[in-house]
Amino acid sequence: HVCLDVLDEGKGISAQKLSEIQSRGSGVGIRGMRERVRHFGGSMDIESNQDGTRISFSFPHSGMDASQSEGVENQGGGVQSGRVTS
Repeated sequence: HVCLDVLDEGKGISAQKLSEIQSRGSGVGIRGMRERVRHFGGSMDIESNQDGTRISFSFPHSGMDASQSEGVENQGGGVQSGRVTS
């Protein structure tokens, strides 16, 4: 698996809002992230407290090395040939 953690040191998400997000995936941005992660067979988890928020992503590793990935189409942004694109 390939894992990625995105952290901030903000005020966090309230327990009520975090529960809502986890159960219904509320918010267009979070819902969109979940859909993109699932498209690639991955998972996403959100943890938050008064010290900040962590969003963790995990993707299965395809076993393809960088030389084999050339020519693979970029699907709506992300990493392509080792570069982050928008």
